[in-house]
Amino acid sequence: MAHHFGSHCHCFLLNFWKFAYIYSLTLLLMVSFCYGLYEDQIGLFDWRQRYVGTPKEIVFDQSSPASKRVYTVTQHNVLAALNARTGKIVWRKVFEPKQGVIQRLILNANTLLTVSGNRKIVRSWDTAKGNLLWESTALPYQTCEDHDLTNIFTAQQKVFLDTDNGGVILTNQRFVKMISKDDGTDIWQYPMKNDNEYAIGAYQYPEGASIISLRIEGRTKHLFIHHLELDTGKFLSHSRISAPWLVDPSVTCVMTSSRFLFCMGPGRRILGIADCTERKEQGRFIAHPLENYGIAKSEQLVDPSVRAVTNDLVEVRLRTDLRWLVKIESETSFKILDTLSNAGLFNSYSLPNNHFVISLSQTNDQLNIEIYNADSVGKEVTPLQRVQTRLVNQDMVEGTRHPLASQCTVYMYKKNEDFSLRMLLVSEDYTLTMLQSVGRSEAKTLWRRDESLSTISKLQMIELPPATSASKLELLHAQFTVPPNSGVLSRFINRVKSQIRQIQTYAEQIKKQRRSHNNDGMAPQQQQPATMTADEELNKLSRDQFNLVKIILAHTEGRRLFALHTQSGRTVWSAFLPTLSKDSFKQIHLIEQRSTAHFPLPPQTLLFGKCNVLDKPDCNTVLYSFNPMTGEGLSRPVAMETYDVLKASVLPFEDDKSLRVVGIVDTQLRFHLYPDTADTRAKLQQKLHSIYIHLSKAKDNSFKGYKIRMEGKEMTLYPVWSVNIPSDQNIIKVSGKRKDEVVNSVGRVLGDHTVLYKYLNPNLVSVMSVQGEGVKGSLFVYIIDAVTGHIVYHARHKGGEGPVEMILSEHWLVYLYHNSKGKRNEVAVVELFEGYEEKNNTAFSSLDPIEPTIILSQAYVLPVTGVQAMVSTATERGITNKNILFGLSAGYVYSLPKVLLDPRRQFKQTKMLQEEGVAPYMPELPVHPQAFVNYNQTVENIRGIYTTPAGLESTSLVLVYGLDIYYTRVTPSRMFDVLKEDFDYIFISGVLSALILVSILCSKFASMRNLKLAWA
Repeated sequence: MAHHFGSHCHCFLLNFWKFAYIYSLTLLLMVSFCYGLYEDQIGLFDWRQRYVGTPKEIVFDQSSPASKRVYTVTQHNVLAALNARTGKIVWRKVFEPKQGVIQRLILNANTLLTVSGNRKIVRSWDTAKGNLLWESTALPYQTCEDHDLTNIFTAQQKVFLDTDNGGVILTNQRFVKMISKDDGTDIWQYPMKNDNEYAIGAYQYPEGASIISLRIEGRTKHLFIHHLELDTGKFLSHSRISAPWLVDPSVTCVMTSSRFLFCMGPGRRILGIADCTERKEQGRFIAHPLENYGIAKSEQLVDPSVRAVTNDLVEVRLRTDLRWLVKIESETSFKILDTLSNAGLFNSYSLPNNHFVISLSQTNDQLNIEIYNADSVGKEVTPLQRVQTRLVNQDMVEGTRHPLASQCTVYMYKKNEDFSLRMLLVSEDYTLTMLQSVGRSEAKTLWRRDESLSTISKLQMIELPPATSASKLELLHAQFTVPPNSGVLSRFINRVKSQIRQIQTYAEQIKKQRRSHNNDGMAPQQQQPATMTADEELNKLSRDQFNLVKIILAHTEGRRLFALHTQSGRTVWSAFLPTLSKDSFKQIHLIEQRSTAHFPLPPQTLLFGKCNVLDKPDCNTVLYSFNPMTGEGLSRPVAMETYDVLKASVLPFEDDKSLRVVGIVDTQLRFHLYPDTADTRAKLQQKLHSIYIHLSKAKDNSFKGYKIRMEGKEMTLYPVWSVNIPSDQNIIKVSGKRKDEVVNSVGRVLGDHTVLYKYLNPNLVSVMSVQGEGVKGSLFVYIIDAVTGHIVYHARHKGGEGPVEMILSEHWLVYLYHNSKGKRNEVAVVELFEGYEEKNNTAFSSLDPIEPTIILSQAYVLPVTGVQAMVSTATERGITNKNILFGLSAGYVYSLPKVLLDPRRQFKQTKMLQEEGVAPYMPELPVHPQAFVNYNQTVENIRGIYTTPAGLESTSLVLVYGLDIYYTRVTPSRMFDVLKEDFDYIFISGVLSALILVSILCSKFASMRNLKLAWA
């Protein structure tokens, strides 16, 4: 029975597996292959780079010996945590200016505090995730009516803010308060009882706390030091110091732990010391002229200042290459412990039972670090450790100077009886560099962050050269470049020679390919190291099929010029330009003089701006001429001029080397050429009748037109017209047309098949001025012909105010303003037409008789707020519809089709407008979620948007810059000139092949049938 049951079970299992096998095979035969129709394109054509900005204060996380995080507060009002090993952003908080500028960052154990808004707001943060733990409104906001005193308070209060295990001392002009660092509750408060007395700082010491205040009674000014109990804030005593010069804005002071107030006095030629201890009821500053320490009166000092290094040591900065490490011994004397004759700085660090002073000196990219014991620092003392390293930056252009370190923060720990350190350097170009030295080994660079890219001030996109190798271009150039007067025989011989060279080049390429193939078959240890040739380097930076990849030239406030690759955002090269002034970013000009289409001549770009007078006192303007592909030429400027640039533009002719000639107007209304040669002057002489220059000055509210007068070698401007803008109006914005704008259509076809011709005046300039403020104010808009000074259009908006943005393109003007009465943003559009007959058949001239222009205008409500920038898209041929891009304060870029900003939109939709495709009028513009270009890739603190055409007519390249950088492509009219990526080539090819085969068969059958009919 058991055997019978087993045989049945075995048969059942065998049948089951047969059934499962047949069923599975059937399913596999029924399953068809699936292909994804759409690919997720996020990150394929766009990229974003996030930054934190220029560091103002940096602290290391000391909760563990590894020091995993670095916390920083930056000039962009950003609080951020960086990974100490990689430099990546762990978390970041960006604050708006109205939330108060972050003035101090305090890290004590696991407590991270920020003080913002003139000591008004204190916040506590979670160090791991950046979550807000608590917020306290510590002090009421107070301001001093005297502007000079306000400057003193702002500068001095940063020095005296301190913390201990219990709380944080905060100062205001009228109050001093200590709050708990755990929950922000008040511990004690000390008000200023005298109305003429203002608190300028507070400091604490083991026995108590002291408040430094300034009392002004008529012309007398005294410092009062109020001594308080640290725990209760109870008043103990006070002392007074005469300080009539303290209100000078050039004065900087620090307080030592021995309670000496050390100041650099007015004129910055005197060091003053005052004793602030309790035993001194009446004190005074003891002056120490710098002449007593070997600094002559004639010696130039560059931004001298004093800075606390430790509780007892102070750094006195006299120049970039001269710093003292000073110890105050008494009010009558101080001792110079060390001197840095190279660029560098001093810093300090404390470990249990150990206090160190770190001396940092730099010569270009060579960095020397010396560690001293704080108690024995001095010239005669041998440092505990010496560390040397080179600051490596592979993107730097060869021959340019490496930026010097302007700030450093040190973290030290002991390992194997030696002291190891991590040092975060902030360079003068705002670059962050993390160095690590383990024991006595050479310091290595862990990571770098180019925070200078968060301060972009000028942009230009440059086309890449063709993908053809340099050798092939040289051969083609040799083949087709012959003297114009050469005969047929010489041309034939030149062509034969060039073709022979081409055959030789082709044979050499085949040999290289065989050699590389043989090397691939060799063992790994036998292979030769690969080196990139010049052709390979050129092909690496070569133009793609549709000219979508370009080079972004970006100049930053850190005086650094970057070349970024649009495909990935990587830095191709960068250069630090020390001869430019620190505030030159406001007046930088970046002009492409020669493109990559002039082989064998290299491309060339001109950069010029305000000169650094500290290095070159006799220089006002510095000019650089360089190759934008490689940065070659940035090692030194091509010219240093004594004039200040007022305006610069490209003139309508080139020199004999295909360089676009640049015209520069200085503040004395003199005209300069670059390049200035006999050939360019002769061409300028021929073009003088057609060159007009307009200048606007917001200070004197003038808008004038000029022409150029040539008298020998001197070229000056003389006025030809002037627009009288009322004196009670202030010019706030002037905008012209794009230089690379292309107009595809000269008219607009209406619904009745007539043509309304556009007023395509290339010389138009739009001017916006404001009168008054708020509801009672007004906004004025002018469209002016810059050749004749004729006002083509004028409008007034009651209650209009800033912020304002304008776009002038083709025949239309779009501008944004805030309606103070309606409390909303409005966008107005103005379109200019010549009429129904075309007046300019050949070329437009502003000097032709002025005829009436058809002007259409309309205004719309823009339901988005916080517009920071506005620009229109640009395409190569101008066929594609334009979109208006709005950069919002929330970090998004909103794209609005220009067709919605049509002044011909009406409430009542007529058949003619419907046939033309004009939408009915609605006061409020629509906002679609799909219209945001950067989806969730927000850009904080947007300052501008740059657009440029691509090789595809349907595509426009967009770069959004602010604290972050975002690059993408936009297609206002969709991709009408390229097949989609999901296009089914196999199916279409099969259908076409079948149709061709059927047509051939049908023609064959038809001919046979006709033949039979003919014989019938």
